[in-house]
Amino acid sequence: MGCSRWIITGFCLFFLYTSYGQQLPYEWGFYHAEFPKKSSFWGDYYHSSGNQMPFSGLGLFSLNPQSLQVPKTLLHLYSKSADPTHNELFPPAILRLQSAFAQQPDRTLHIPSSIEFRNGIIDDPQGKEEQIASITSMEMMGNPFDLKMFSVYGKKPRGLDFRIQKTDMLGTEKDGNISVMCMLTAHHSSLAAGYPRDNWLPRIGIGNDAPKEMLHIGRKLTFHSGGSSRIADNLFYDINNDCNRRIDPGPGAAISMYKGSISLGISSNPDNFTEPVTFEWGNLQTFRGMIIQHDGKIGIGHKFPESTVDIISSHQTQEQSVLRIRNNQWNTVFDMKNNGFLGINNPSPKDHLHIGKQFTLHAGTTSLLAENAYIDIDTLKNMDAGNSGFIRFQNGQIILANSVHNTIANSSIDILRDNNKSYSLRGISIDPEQALIGIGTALPKASLHILSVSNDSMSAALKVSSQSENPLLTVLDNGNIGIGIAQPEQSLHVLGNVQIGKQKYLGQICQDSTYNLSVDGSIITKELIITSESWADTVFSKNYSLMEPLELENYINQYHHLPDIPKESDIIQHGIHIGSMHIRLLKKIEELTLYIIALHKKQGHLEELLCADKQ
Repeated sequence: MGCSRWIITGFCLFFLYTSYGQQLPYEWGFYHAEFPKKSSFWGDYYHSSGNQMPFSGLGLFSLNPQSLQVPKTLLHLYSKSADPTHNELFPPAILRLQSAFAQQPDRTLHIPSSIEFRNGIIDDPQGKEEQIASITSMEMMGNPFDLKMFSVYGKKPRGLDFRIQKTDMLGTEKDGNISVMCMLTAHHSSLAAGYPRDNWLPRIGIGNDAPKEMLHIGRKLTFHSGGSSRIADNLFYDINNDCNRRIDPGPGAAISMYKGSISLGISSNPDNFTEPVTFEWGNLQTFRGMIIQHDGKIGIGHKFPESTVDIISSHQTQEQSVLRIRNNQWNTVFDMKNNGFLGINNPSPKDHLHIGKQFTLHAGTTSLLAENAYIDIDTLKNMDAGNSGFIRFQNGQIILANSVHNTIANSSIDILRDNNKSYSLRGISIDPEQALIGIGTALPKASLHILSVSNDSMSAALKVSSQSENPLLTVLDNGNIGIGIAQPEQSLHVLGNVQIGKQKYLGQICQDSTYNLSVDGSIITKELIITSESWADTVFSKNYSLMEPLELENYINQYHHLPDIPKESDIIQHGIHIGSMHIRLLKKIEELTLYIIALHKKQGHLEELLCADKQ
């Protein structure tokens, strides 16, 4: 038997060919005989295949051509009983590639149905052979898998296991022979998934000799390609029950591709890993992750996004963040809370929009733009201790107001100037009905209604100044109005010139800035007082030189107006100075009085002369 049998078989075939001079048949194969023959009769040798097909066999086959125990393929390796060179529990057909380098120490049983790569000498008395790597059939392996999960109707998983020796682990197989890649098939019994009951699905494990998925890398990472393609951590797809399950207790994470949509999800963290895994945290519209639909819509916490980006918060606490953006210094740049409050450069917004530390915008029953103020439900409060200013919109009304100085943060803000007057206000109000504007009052009664803060002659209800702080218009609390003066002493106190009417009809005189009042029109008054530093009484002094009547006549004939009285052209061009004109007219009246007295004296003298003549 052994090698000598094959050598004799070949020699006999050669002898047949030379002795009988006939050509060998075309059914090539390995020929053998039970015992070496000295006879040259060709019938002492048998072809390895009973059906005369070109199949060859190595191992223990039947010599009967009609037996079923003959080679079944081109090269068939078969061993029915134990090989004396091996110590195997179930010796199958084995292809061994071996180098003759002795290793250490003793080896134990190796896995059956395998291709082995070894170092060592076959007949080493201590059996010091080193199995470097092996490709092993899993059909006859023990039970490293959960066969209850993989077997249906008593069918075991079948496949190949690629194993190598651990680094720096020499000697027998128990010293570190590990699985690098495991390939097997598992029966799929799930009718819900659309697979027939006799369908077998492939499974590949890399660094894992018990893969739970189509591709299982390491301990937890899996890849599934089926109704829904998925890459998962600590998850696998249970094909028999058509659900996701955990590999180990704890949370799971997955990227899933299904009908053009991409889903990134995580699961909760239960202790029982046999329960199905769900990614949903709320209702069917929500789940724990992010989805990108085939139409380009992105949902975060939302399985069916209705906008380009649709985010649904999973938090129950109102102050938790829905969306937060931070810079490389971990400072919060943008923070959207679960209650709808948005903070910009503020991680703790107190209102609908909170920018920086103190500026807020509120939209609700009352809309608000505020500094150092926010609305707590319906109550206006201080953000920090101090004053607050804001613009408030409520029921069509606009209020611009500030508060009193408050030393307590988060306390209520009082915008009334006088708590005893509900209509008073520390600011400006615009009425929604007639657009009446109130300053200091929330209930304006005029287009501009100013409610004074105090009631004295020193405080101003209205003050307008130039850039250089010169007073332009002042209205005191006592009602005095000043133009060009800060403290008016009369109801109307003007420091400067006043013009009434149209300037262009008054002539050149109105351009003269020395006149304090210019009126283009009539003036009605019960009394007009004109002050003067002189008067016309000098006419009645003894040394006054009164013009003779003939001299006056010659002056009038020459100039056509009385002496010291302006002529018509001057009046038209420059107007009449009432004060000086009154003095001049009085002077003429006094002169007329002197003329009348002189005439009266002359008349009396003439009457005396006439009476004397009559006598």
